[in-house]
Amino acid sequence: MASFEGPAPLSGELVGAQVSAPSQDSAPEIPAFTTERSLQELTKLSAIIKETESLHFLEPRVAKCLAGGGTDLTTLLSFYRLVSQSLSEELSNQKTRLDQSEKSLTQTKQDSAQQQMQVALAEASQAVQQITRSDGPSPSAGDSAPANAELSQKLEQAEMQAERLLQDMQNMRNRNKLDVDVRVFQELEKFCKSLLPALDAFHQAIPTLQTATDTSSVVTGITMIYETLQDSLTKAGLKKINVIGEPFDPRYQEAIGEVPTNDVPDEHVYDELQPGYLLGERVVRAAMVRLARNDSSSPPPAPAAPTPPPATTAEASPPPAAAASLEPADQTVSQPAPPP
Repeated sequence: MASFEGPAPLSGELVGAQVSAPSQDSAPEIPAFTTERSLQELTKLSAIIKETESLHFLEPRVAKCLAGGGTDLTTLLSFYRLVSQSLSEELSNQKTRLDQSEKSLTQTKQDSAQQQMQVALAEASQAVQQITRSDGPSPSAGDSAPANAELSQKLEQAEMQAERLLQDMQNMRNRNKLDVDVRVFQELEKFCKSLLPALDAFHQAIPTLQTATDTSSVVTGITMIYETLQDSLTKAGLKKINVIGEPFDPRYQEAIGEVPTNDVPDEHVYDELQPGYLLGERVVRAAMVRLARNDSSSPPPAPAAPTPPPATTAEASPPPAAAASLEPADQTVSQPAPPP
């Protein structure tokens, strides 16, 4: 539901006739917004609200203002802004429903064209069979000539109809392919636009980083850029796979070594060398991990440091290599259980 956003600029019908451009000799005179004018506008607004179902939530407020003898210009402009926003949302919903109806109609036409093509091909096949059928005694030349001419005409008509239907089918395929290409491009454009704030932040931060001497400000700037990039990727559906301490699953993990230790169960992930990510349910990149191997004969080595998110304080500043290849670390998802 729309909400009040404050007054809009004064213009148009609410302040009377349009005011002409001021002359050099005298300033324009703007009619005062009186109580009578307020009641007139509220009456018109009430009629609009009653006729539109999506605006019924405004009816109690307008009725209260009418009962109170009018309202001020700011409240009235807010009412009109709410009406405008609600009608805009309704128009967007109508457009969505229209697109769905167009898709359904296109699919129906395509199915109908396929059925017509099948019927035409069946008729053509029957015509050919009638021409080539040799059952029973052969008719005389005088009797068979009109029948053969009629069958030949039907065959030509069936072939022409089948050719037209094939052309229509090809045109439908081309249009559908064009629609898919346009939608893919629009989604790609939307994703690229979501990354532009992070790219702009990097562009603005590079000159500052080259001359900055305060480490804390550098870390704070990189952290903000990292969070912006992470938020964009998360909205696009990218999620980090949580693997530490989980059983090894080759669908989501890539093991590159083992670590003798008793702190983690055998064949479980001991540490993560490179995070993995999911896009929806599809694996974009498997996590690079080391597995635990329970062995008390040798002391466990120090675990490898996983790829950290950008630090939030000056004492935890990431190295340049890590800052150059930031990966989103939040929005983790639990690793799916392996199939039984």
